[in-house]
Amino acid sequence: MKKRVKIATIFISVLLAACVVGFINVWIITGGIKMSDLTIQQKRNAEKVLVENILLTETKEGKKYWEIFAKNGKYVNNTDKVLLYNVMGNFYNENGEVILSFYGDNGEYESKRKKVVLTNNAKLASKDDTRMQAHKVTWEGLNGIVHAEGNVRASKATNILITCDRTVFSTDFKDFHVYGNTITRVYDKGIK
Repeated sequence: MKKRVKIATIFISVLLAACVVGFINVWIITGGIKMSDLTIQQKRNAEKVLVENILLTETKEGKKYWEIFAKNGKYVNNTDKVLLYNVMGNFYNENGEVILSFYGDNGEYESKRKKVVLTNNAKLASKDDTRMQAHKVTWEGLNGIVHAEGNVRASKATNILITCDRTVFSTDFKDFHVYGNTITRVYDKGIK
């Protein structure tokens, strides 16, 4: 019994010594930096993660509902947002068919609200050949409504052109409303 106690005591002593040496090495390497010594901006930067080739996907009942691909981006922990650059993606119907594709130079995804915002050169194209471009496009994920604002230009096939300040619509363009400085043109031989 005494032999076991000696072995256990030696083992615990060696383990304790290794931990003390490890803590001393960490303290030496970090130079005694404390989180309180960092500026607020340094703390914020420490919470950002840079990512390349981002793919975000949402499914409903096992079927893909939407997907977003970005060339690169940043995850900002304290805001629960992903900032996206060179963004493109698709919305799908119940049958898995693409009903709306989109592109934007910049974007943002907020996971709690399931909100997607595209800015700078935002473009949309639907399955039925409806096309739109705007300065900013926001998809409110919880209610499925899309808002486009800032020099909105929408066209349907080759014969309808709408320009306005902003529009609100569903992802399948079945519910479509335009607001502010609206001009609608109908062409019989295609958009000029």
